[in-house]
Amino acid sequence: AELTSAFLEIERERAGVPLQFQVVVPAELADTPLPPFLLLPLVDNAVRHGVAPVASGGRIEVRAHASGGRLFIAVSDNGPGRVAAVVEGRGITALRERIAGLFGARGSLQLHENLHGGITARIEVPHETNARSNR
Repeated sequence: AELTSAFLEIERERAGVPLQFQVVVPAELADTPLPPFLLLPLVDNAVRHGVAPVASGGRIEVRAHASGGRLFIAVSDNGPGRVAAVVEGRGITALRERIAGLFGARGSLQLHENLHGGITARIEVPHETNARSNR
């Protein structure tokens, strides 16, 4: 959460337009190990393709929660994007392959259209509550 917030602070300064963001991670998930660079590529995509094209800026939300032995991480933007118009480039393709390599069929990356515009990218992976995982 700290790295994501720091990245978004830097992007806010670089963008030159208002960029609002919120990172919501429950305290019990704050120390949950996550493989490096699973989250930041999605945040970067939300900035570059979601809110950067909007002259007035935009909003990005990063949320995480755990339920039923699963960890859910969602990165949402309020840009003009539509899932049908998304062309999955090397970044998303590589991220899907990485998730498959790490978690097999137990992990996934899905893109959803938001009700009021923008896209949500959602990662779902196994979650061990005993924090023994070193992924």
